Amino acid sequence: MRVNTPQYRLWTGRFTAFVGRDVDFFETAPAHRTDVTVVAVAANEVAIECGSPKAVNMVALGAYLGASGVVELDHVKAIVTESFAAKPKLVEVNHAALARGFAFGQAKAAAPVR
Repeated sequence: MRVNTPQYRLWTGRFTAFVGRDVDFFETAPAHRTDVTVVAVAANEVAIECGSPKAVNMVALGAYLGASGVVELDHVKAIVTESFAAKPKLVEVNHAALARGFAFGQAKAAAPVR
């Protein structure tokens, strides 16, 4: 989930979940909690570097996958390839965004996965 500061403040007391923070939207660091994994990713910046600011959610998704290991990155890339088959440039951009986010997630997670 990609959230901004007000959303984070509202939701962190209600859910036990992964929270992907886009550091571009946060003024302060979140409160420390042991039941939530927080991965700070400059998702907007990374998406732009990958070729499109619209890929910001793919960066966040990649970070989630890298930190949680809930689904293998290759499975998600295959779905992206199928979904954007008619637009090869979008496949390339989204794959790059997923991979960059995945690397952030792995680096920030307590225990790296896949």
